[in-house]
Amino acid sequence: MLGQERPFAMERRVEDRIETSVLLMCRVPARPSRAIMHDVSHEGCRLELPQANAELGGTALLDLPGAAQYPGSVVWVRGPHVGIRFHRRLRGAVAVALGLEEPEPEPVAEPEPVQGPRTEGLLRHWIRRLTGRRA
Repeated sequence: MLGQERPFAMERRVEDRIETSVLLMCRVPARPSRAIMHDVSHEGCRLELPQANAELGGTALLDLPGAAQYPGSVVWVRGPHVGIRFHRRLRGAVAVALGLEEPEPEPVAEPEPVQGPRTEGLLRHWIRRLTGRRA
C-alpha cells in the first residue's frame, strides 16, 4: 500500500463524525482562506481547502459558528482535504450550532406565589408599641 492514499472511511477516529457542509473561513497555516467542513465531531473535522497549502502538524484557526477562532492542528493532508484535530473538545454553543449536541431545554418559569393580605400592618405595629403588648 506504499504510495497509495487510504480512503476516508478507513481512518481511525476516537468518535463518530456527522456529515456537514459548512462554509467557513480559516487560517491554515496563516493566510485566511475559505473552506468547506465536510464532517465534524467533538474532537476534529475534515476540511476542503481549495486554495490553502496545509502542512502536516500545522496550526489551524477555524471561524466556527458560535465561536471566534477555534484552534486545531493538521493531522493529515490529502490534496485539498485536511484532517483537523481540535486543541480542545467542542462544547456548548459551538457544538449545538454544528449539530453535535442538543440545546439545553428552556427553563420553565415557576409562577410566583400569590400572597394573601398582610395581617401585620403599621397600625398593629404602633398599637403594640404604644400599649407594650404583643398582639
